[in-house]
Amino acid sequence: MVAIVLLTGCDRRVATCDHRSEVSELRELKLPRAESDAISAYKSGDRRLLAVYGFALEVPGYRGDFYAHPEMVRALAGTGDAYCDDEERQLNVNARAYAKRYNEVMLKLTGSASTAN
Repeated sequence: MVAIVLLTGCDRRVATCDHRSEVSELRELKLPRAESDAISAYKSGDRRLLAVYGFALEVPGYRGDFYAHPEMVRALAGTGDAYCDDEERQLNVNARAYAKRYNEVMLKLTGSASTAN
């Protein structure tokens, strides 16, 4: 049984770096614009919170049960917790910070009390 687990763990296909188009979307996220982007989305009727991928889906700045209402979140493509290079790592750090600020503003606009400290 241990040999099977070890062989499975050595499979190179588990993590690949062919998702560069998704990472390019992360380059568009500018932390100083998070607040104005949230306000614009709110005014246009989009009240979804931003989520990032990792070990599990996470909605930075929100403590509520978003799994009960999946329609209330929009996951940012290209996010994750396994990086192919330093640029991708930094883009993911920025995406999490952007999502947290965006979500804080959206939660205030919608009057939700489920914010994280």
